[in-house]
Amino acid sequence: MRLRDLLTDFAAINVLKFLYDMESQNSSIYSTKLSNIKQKFNNFANIDNSINILSKFELINLDMLKEDQIISISAKGKHFIDIFDKLNEITDNRKKVENKKTNKSFQIKYDLKPIEKKIMVVIFKLSKELGDKPVLLQDLTQELYPSNGDKNISTVKRYSSKLAKLNLVEKIEIKTRMFIKLTPTGERTIKEQLVASLL
Repeated sequence: MRLRDLLTDFAAINVLKFLYDMESQNSSIYSTKLSNIKQKFNNFANIDNSINILSKFELINLDMLKEDQIISISAKGKHFIDIFDKLNEITDNRKKVENKKTNKSFQIKYDLKPIEKKIMVVIFKLSKELGDKPVLLQDLTQELYPSNGDKNISTVKRYSSKLAKLNLVEKIEIKTRMFIKLTPTGERTIKEQLVASLL
């Protein structure tokens, strides 16, 4: 199954967006019966196929409940919608006109090394999975260097310090543990300049 199968399935995108919006509104995990989703989106002829696509891409969770199933959006699904919304914003011509009126006439471009870009992207991904919380330095290092994370912790710390000086990340020390999170500038840089790395 290819990404195109998902992106061209209007029902699948609508179901995923609905689950995402419901969870955002409730500020907690939202789940509902699959039969309720089918009833809500009964104008789509092949909704079962759309649900199957979402499940194969692991964008939703499906759990059995007696004779029905419970459906909820997965962390991967939330991440997908975040990026999907950003791509919509980038390609929306009406927003381009609005942005020209409100945005500054310049954009700061950072000359970042590949490892620095990767650190920012991994912080972004891990933070989203944690519910927008700061990422523990050890977890970040392990994600970047799965086979020998302990040996590379000083490397990640050094690059994180450089990113902090550029105001792209913020380092937070709690007792003896170091946490890192993207600053608003860092998030904006990710979305404006590194969005391809998130796909």
